[in-house]
Amino acid sequence: MNLIQAITVLLIITLVYGGEDFYKLLGVQRGASVKEIRKAFKKIAVTMHPDKNPDDPDAHDKFLKINRAYEVLKDEDLRKKYDMHGEEGLSEDFGRGKYESWKFYQEEFGIYDDDPEIITLTRADFEMSVESTDDVWFINYYSPHCSHCHTLAPTWREVARELEGVVRIGAVNCEDEWQLCRMQGIRSYPSLMMYPAVEKYYGDKSRKELVKYALKHTRVSVTELWKGNYEDVVTRGDDDLPWLITFCSDDGDCLTKSTALKVAGMLDELVNVATMDCHGNNAELCDSLGHNHGTYFYQNGEVKKGDGLEITSLVAQEIANEILSQLPDVTILDQHKFNEIQINLEKHTDLPWLIHFVEGNEGRHLELRKLPAMLSDMNVGRIDCEVMRGMCNELHINKFPSFLVFKQSGGHEIYYGRVTAHDVAAFARDASVIRLEALSPKDFDSQRVGPASSQVWFIDFFAPWCPPCMRLLPEFRKAAKNFGQVVNFGTVDCTIHAGLCRNYNVRSYPTTILYNQSVPHHYHGKTINEHAPRRVLQFQNIEGTAKAGKVDCTQERQLCHQASVNSYPTVRFYTGSSNGNPQNAYGWDIVSQNAEEITNFVKQNTPKRKQVKYNKDHDEL
Repeated sequence: MNLIQAITVLLIITLVYGGEDFYKLLGVQRGASVKEIRKAFKKIAVTMHPDKNPDDPDAHDKFLKINRAYEVLKDEDLRKKYDMHGEEGLSEDFGRGKYESWKFYQEEFGIYDDDPEIITLTRADFEMSVESTDDVWFINYYSPHCSHCHTLAPTWREVARELEGVVRIGAVNCEDEWQLCRMQGIRSYPSLMMYPAVEKYYGDKSRKELVKYALKHTRVSVTELWKGNYEDVVTRGDDDLPWLITFCSDDGDCLTKSTALKVAGMLDELVNVATMDCHGNNAELCDSLGHNHGTYFYQNGEVKKGDGLEITSLVAQEIANEILSQLPDVTILDQHKFNEIQINLEKHTDLPWLIHFVEGNEGRHLELRKLPAMLSDMNVGRIDCEVMRGMCNELHINKFPSFLVFKQSGGHEIYYGRVTAHDVAAFARDASVIRLEALSPKDFDSQRVGPASSQVWFIDFFAPWCPPCMRLLPEFRKAAKNFGQVVNFGTVDCTIHAGLCRNYNVRSYPTTILYNQSVPHHYHGKTINEHAPRRVLQFQNIEGTAKAGKVDCTQERQLCHQASVNSYPTVRFYTGSSNGNPQNAYGWDIVSQNAEEITNFVKQNTPKRKQVKYNKDHDEL
């Protein structure tokens, strides 16, 4: 009696492919973002399009190849399949025979790709920067085929420039991010949504009205000072923040209400912004302070005659930058202080630390001085790797600026997102309470982590240049947040620790593996939530009921052919021989790829007989 006849077997069939280099066709690196891929494709499309090359008989076929490459690399799932299996891993008819006109690529394609003030959002960006924060966002959901969307585009750019630093202006291409648009209830284009209120804008789409609407949703205010409230608000006020006061009279310039509100938004929780009308009863108060027009910054929080730095600009962004340059910098750390921080965190006697790593002047941004005010429950420091090279090398810091959060729960986590104060702060707040850490070879060598560890570890092996990796990482962090008390979560950056990833047979990204003192379990889901580790662990419950195995159809083609396996992955259940009845040679196909559903199916359909215990979790057949 052979193995299939003697025992119950669960087969998971896989296949590996190879193929052509789409990245080379578009002239982009493997780590290119979707925006970079779109810009590269547009550049090629407007020159190689058949409409522009009527005398080239091969123009159509050449452009089909370029278009197919773009259609694959812009799509997260298709790109991952291509990265793992090459072109052969894609369906034969995908992306063949269809493309847009030259006019579309020239005038309508990639509407906001060249606008730095407008943040093009993917679903992962949305979940991290919009849903997970209280930041004010004004987002334009559009389609490149929508004429009204193109009509709005110049105005949307003006709004973004005017509100830069006050309200975060985003754009979502609903043809590329259709799932996100569907989840947000978008049914027409363009649709303008305000967050976190989740409110749709129905008003006039002029620059003035859009800016006015957005400013109403900011949570900042400008204080109007006058003789009756000055002492209570300024002299006996509760906070000791610096003051920026604009004095208004007929004798000179002062800030408009709109500009003052924008500055207040840019410097929220850092500076009190106020206006003072120096006409009538307030004239005496203005005289006592030595000013009846102009704008002055009082850094120490005390407003006195003769004090104050004059701010001559009337432009909100310039004013904010000048004031940020006057504010105190974050704590500068040396080796002794860094060692002290690590000791205190181990003893749980210090708050978590966000540490900003720079190299000389590289990576120093004025906006980052906002971080201490944004992170009141954390410490914020900076390390200059020109001064502390050895320590930076030990932490594998090779890109600037870099941000690491050092946690009370142990270890640290690395930030891979956009370098803005809002995004860094959102990550830091989240990371400080998540039990997840960045791992290095010494963690595996010490057997604290990995297959030899006495603890259960769920590890994400990834590369920052890999879009599916960056899509999965927020999901992995959510799982750590919800499940970290039971399972240890870790990440390995394979661009830094390439040797470690090779040693553990990681050949594609992302690869997520559960180590639980048995055969490592690879998790193949598209998303990870708090149930994902449990789903992988659930396979252990089949022991004594069924035995799990897998067949690599690249090595066992004849076996897969005989079993009539024609697609991958195929999950098949063999019930074994029972009561003298022979084993069903073809087994039962299981459509689900969910571990809990597969386990329940196996248990419900296993014939009643004496259970047998096996030493291994699955066999290679």
